[in-house]
Amino acid sequence: RPGHLFPLVAKEGGVLRRAGHTEAAVDLARMAGLTPAGALCEILDDAGDRASRHELRELSEKF
Repeated sequence: RPGHLFPLVAKEGGVLRRAGHTEAAVDLARMAGLTPAGALCEILDDAGDRASRHELRELSEKF
């Protein structure tokens, strides 16, 4: 089921300034010598909340 796409901008200074997923993705790309950009995905449950570890495991077994 497709969802919405939201552009995110990492803070200058990366994870040393803000310990977030966005900064981590950009820092990893930069450390690998790649363009400092990343793609993140958050999987939601049927209620629209972040899926739990249990729900993610069930989903992985299904697909």
